[in-house]
Amino acid sequence: MNIYKFALLSLLIFFSHCSAGVTSTIDTNYGCLVPTNLFTQGFNVKLFDYPLLAKDYLTSSFYYSDYRTLQQISLATAIPGAPSFLFEDYASVSSTSLWNIAFNPNNFLGEFTTYLLTPETGFYEFYFGDIDDGCMAFIGNGAFACCEFDEISMDAANQQILYATYSSQTGATGDAALIYLVGNISYLLRIVYVNANRYGSFSFNIMLNGQNFPVENYLFVLPSSVTPSECTSSAPGIRESTGTTPVGSSDTAGTNSNGAATNSNGQPTNPYGAATNAK
Repeated sequence: MNIYKFALLSLLIFFSHCSAGVTSTIDTNYGCLVPTNLFTQGFNVKLFDYPLLAKDYLTSSFYYSDYRTLQQISLATAIPGAPSFLFEDYASVSSTSLWNIAFNPNNFLGEFTTYLLTPETGFYEFYFGDIDDGCMAFIGNGAFACCEFDEISMDAANQQILYATYSSQTGATGDAALIYLVGNISYLLRIVYVNANRYGSFSFNIMLNGQNFPVENYLFVLPSSVTPSECTSSAPGIRESTGTTPVGSSDTAGTNSNGAATNSNGQPTNPYGAATNAK
C-alpha cells in the first residue's frame, strides 16, 4: 500500500497549560508531496501592524485568519533557522531589524510559514516556550494550501495544534502537542505570533520520539514560481472521532492498515506513555 496515501495520521492534541488538559483531535490534517529538489532551508515571515495594547491576541479565532485584515508591513523569505522572537527592552524602541526587515518591535504580528520535512515516522512533540504576548500554531491544511502560502483553509479552527498567551501559560514551558507523523512527507506549518506591548518573546521547538530534534534542519520553503499544480495533498490516514482517548492509554493495542500500532480508537500507540511534555 502506498505510504503517501496514508501519510498523516490523526492525532491527539493536548494543552498542558492554557487548556488545563483538554484534549481534541485533527481529522483532516494533510501533508504535501512537493518538489523537494526546489527546497531552500528556512521559513517565510509576513509582518503586520498590530495596534498597541489591543486585546485581539486573547481571542483564539483572531489567529485563524482575521489578523490578515491588519496592514501588512513587509515580507521576508527563506529566513534560516526556526521561528522565534525575543525583545527584552522595556523602554519604547521605535525600530529594530530582524528577519531582514526593519520594523517596530513594540507592537506587531508575525505570520511564519514553512514546510516541516519529516526525516522519519514517529511521535513529534511540538511545544512553545516563553510566550509574550500570544502565539498559535497550525499544521496541515489548516496552515495553508499546498504550494500556496497565501491560501488559508476555512477549517483553520480545527487545525490549530498550539495556542498560548502570556496570561495562560505557567512558567516557561508553554504549550505542547504530541503528534504522530509519517516520514518523508512535507507537513504545512503556520505560526502566528503577537507582541502587543514592548517586551515580547516566543520560541517554537520539536522533540522526536522523546529526543531533542534540530527543527531548524528540517524547515523548508519553496520559490514563489512553484505552482499548485506541482504539489498534491497526501490523504489523511487513521482518524480519531471521539477526541477523548489519550494516546498511549490503556486501550487494547491493534494494528492499522499501514502497520502502525494503534489503540481501540484507531490512534497510534504512544511508546512513551500518556501525552507529556518531555522537555
